[in-house]
Amino acid sequence: MNRARITIAIPTFNRVETIQANIASIIGGLPSWVEILICDNASEPAVEFDPEIWATAEAKGVRMRVHRNPANVGAPANILRLFELVETEWLLLLGDDDPLLPEQLDSIAECVARHPESAIFKFSSPYGQYEAETVARNFVELMEKGGDFNHLLFMSTYLYNVRECRPYLRYGYLMALAAATQLAIAIMASLEGKQIVLSPLLITRARRAEAAWSPADVRLNFYHLTDLPLTPQHRRLLRAKIYAAHNIFREFLDIASVHASQPAEAAYIRQKAMNVHRVHGHGFKRWVARLLLLLGRITGPRLLGGFKVLYVRAKGQAYQHVFTSRHDRL
Repeated sequence: MNRARITIAIPTFNRVETIQANIASIIGGLPSWVEILICDNASEPAVEFDPEIWATAEAKGVRMRVHRNPANVGAPANILRLFELVETEWLLLLGDDDPLLPEQLDSIAECVARHPESAIFKFSSPYGQYEAETVARNFVELMEKGGDFNHLLFMSTYLYNVRECRPYLRYGYLMALAAATQLAIAIMASLEGKQIVLSPLLITRARRAEAAWSPADVRLNFYHLTDLPLTPQHRRLLRAKIYAAHNIFREFLDIASVHASQPAEAAYIRQKAMNVHRVHGHGFKRWVARLLLLLGRITGPRLLGGFKVLYVRAKGQAYQHVFTSRHDRL
């Protein structure tokens, strides 16, 4: 069976050891019809691999390229650079800390063979599992069938038809502020009736992300996706999808913890959060969020310990957060 050539495309910045370990863990299991493309966003030190990695790739017939940007273009733009650099018809987007399951590549190729006309494949993830293979033929179906917003956002589960998706790169760049370029491409493709296949295949193992900028601040930026050229109905659907996944207790904990070390930053995030809940919020959740934000303004970090306990009891997971400026990890 002839396999469609697929590029495993990985953006990375200042995580040299992580990307080295990731590639080392998968290189031996890759078939010759797969390529690897890494876009190094001007990391210091630069991304390099041991000779053994290159030798294994050559022996397997796997083409491997490392492109280094001359300057840091920001994480969202670094993802889009992969669409400009790729030389195969299909691009499988992968986070530098999300190891691929090489044993699923044959199944991925079979999906492509079944739906060669599709613009995008969205696979299952730890954040969302599809029960059966289905097709979303427009934006409404993507919102209804695509699953939780966090799953739609998770980039290491997208396979793009490069020819079909390159026309939407401009919207990806427009949505750089939303930190959701990969989802912006899918949204625009669905708006123009491009077929998106939703597959039950689980193709990656997501790892716990390193502490970076404020999670609340990043979450608030997702709402910029509603600036895409949507109809009022589509905009309401997208706002509801994002807000349904908005963890208001995590938001409060994050802002309160930032307040201890970066009070000016916390005040800025709190004000942005108030505006988001005022414009995009709805229902009882909206008023709970605004009450928590008001408490955070009055108490700062003093109630943080008690809310951590409540959060763990309600969500069944510990809250851990180490704050650095959101600009430092771009």
